[in-house]
Amino acid sequence: MPYVDSTRGKVYYNVIGDGPPLLMLHGLSRSSRHWEGFDKQLAQNFKVITVDSPGIGRSHGNLGWKDSTSEMKMILRTANGRENTRFIQVKSLEVQTDGDKSLMVF
Repeated sequence: MPYVDSTRGKVYYNVIGDGPPLLMLHGLSRSSRHWEGFDKQLAQNFKVITVDSPGIGRSHGNLGWKDSTSEMKMILRTANGRENTRFIQVKSLEVQTDGDKSLMVF
């Protein structure tokens, strides 16, 4: 299985297909397995990238349900070699009286 090292442990990811990149992120109580089936259909036209956040699914670093921050860096390359870098940050807060909250900045 492919992993990348992060400050919170090894993060699982999977890439299938060819074409423009399509990053598929899971919700708080899900994992990248949520996209199984969809990813194969989309891979006919896209390079589909699925990721398990730290402590979720096949990723390491389970710290329990506490406030957390996940960060990802994507480097998109065109067929003629041009690069574009994107950063994604997800902040999740455990709010005792009002449920969990999350914010994604892309």
